[in-house]
Amino acid sequence: LQKRYPELANVTIALPLIGHRPVYYLRANAPAFVLQSVNGTYVLDATGKALIAKDTAATTITGNLPVLTDQTGLHVKLGSQAISSNNTQFIRTVVATLASQQLKVSALILPTGAAQELDVQIEGKPYSIKFNMHDSESARQQVGTFIATANQLVGQHITPSQYVDVRVLGRAYYQ
Repeated sequence: LQKRYPELANVTIALPLIGHRPVYYLRANAPAFVLQSVNGTYVLDATGKALIAKDTAATTITGNLPVLTDQTGLHVKLGSQAISSNNTQFIRTVVATLASQQLKVSALILPTGAAQELDVQIEGKPYSIKFNMHDSESARQQVGTFIATANQLVGQHITPSQYVDVRVLGRAYYQ
């Protein structure tokens, strides 16, 4: 069943002592992202595995999920690992930390030609934020660096036109 339905996290079959019908216990993976890749749009779980094609999933499931756009040319296969679990954890931490600061993410992008980079677009901001996904432990620190930098720039009446780069820990660059 798990090979046929990759959205299942766990399948257990119990044979009752009395009776003739087995009891199936199914546990589905929770969806975490919608990934737009070159070969389709897929729903990913928290480990980065492609669960199901987006067009076959209910909109009630995919409607509130962050959309991750892949520009690297990644070919996704159902039931296989699309992105690493460390990268998935990093992205989820960034989205949650920004949401805790009332900043809504409008776009998540894995840009072409940039290994381990995540570009995040915030609603109402004309620039993107460049994150380094190499170390999933540093996600909160990078978001904190961005928030401190954004507050400093607002105080100086400066609005970056292209990006705020927080890929170097403890440093921020903007253009």
